[in-house]
Amino acid sequence: MTSEQAISSVKKDYQIKNVKTFMGMDFHGYNLSLYKGKTKIAEVINDGSGGMTYFQYTNQEVQKEFETMLKSLPKYYDSDFGEESEIDDETFVCILLDEYEFEKRLKRECKKKTLYRLKEYGPDQYGIIKSEFTPKVKEYLITKYRDNLVEIVNERFN
Repeated sequence: MTSEQAISSVKKDYQIKNVKTFMGMDFHGYNLSLYKGKTKIAEVINDGSGGMTYFQYTNQEVQKEFETMLKSLPKYYDSDFGEESEIDDETFVCILLDEYEFEKRLKRECKKKTLYRLKEYGPDQYGIIKSEFTPKVKEYLITKYRDNLVEIVNERFN
């Protein structure tokens, strides 16, 4: 199993809420709550100063369980350092945060445009029709792309 597959299999159990992002002194910072299922397990703070990310776990038991889960994941290739690295708590939260921000951007785009994915597109590639999503636009996409149409993104948010 690749690191991407392993992360994908466990991240569905975790989510972030109460996300606040801001510009820190040097970098983008964030405050958020980390949940496993419906249970809050930590408050996470990165002040955007280039230092470490701080985790305030609700108790030591959930911290140990979370750290054990992270250690069970295979290493991933870290392109910043050109080597394989273990997935730590900060990396895992950054993966969740990147996906959260990406979904937020998609949702915003879908308000005035129609977004769709075709089979030949990568996982983060979308076609755009500069028109609001309507039944007529849906019919057009289905007719034009038939079996090549993977998803009409606007349907995620309706």
